[in-house]
This record gives sequence, structure tokens and C-alpha cells, in this order.
Amino acid sequence: IQETPSNLVVKIVRSSSFTEEDLTHIEVNLQRLGGHELDLEIRVVEAIPVSASGKRRFVITEVEEMKDTVAPGGEV
Repeated sequence: IQETPSNLVVKIVRSSSFTEEDLTHIEVNLQRLGGHELDLEIRVVEAIPVSASGKRRFVITEVEEMKDTVAPGGEV
């Protein structure tokens, strides 16, 4: 979920094989891609809800000027 141009919230559902090393790898690489100005928050959650269409959105941007750059619905 991108709330501002410099803020990113990543929600992760852990599988039984998911490790702290996996979490660190994700965090390090996202921070590297986003740069030092990126405010990154990783949340481990029990589930990711489906949208009204029954799909899971993998990209959610709440930044008005960026909404046109994301595929419609950002769903899979």
C-alpha cells in the first residue's frame, strides 16, 4: 500500500517455510530499490483480504498523482 510517494507498506502472509532471513531479504531489497528516502513498513499479517471482485490486489496506491501509473485494479 503506497500512502504517499515516499511511504510503502508491505503486507506479508508467512508460510510455514518463511524465515526471518526471507523477511530481511525482502526488506533489504525493497529499501535498496526505493532508496534512503523510502519509509518502508513491513507487516506480517494472517491473511490478505480479497477485493469486491474476489481478487487480491497486489498493488494499492493511495497517492492521487500515481493512480494512473498502476494497472487498473492492481489485481491478480
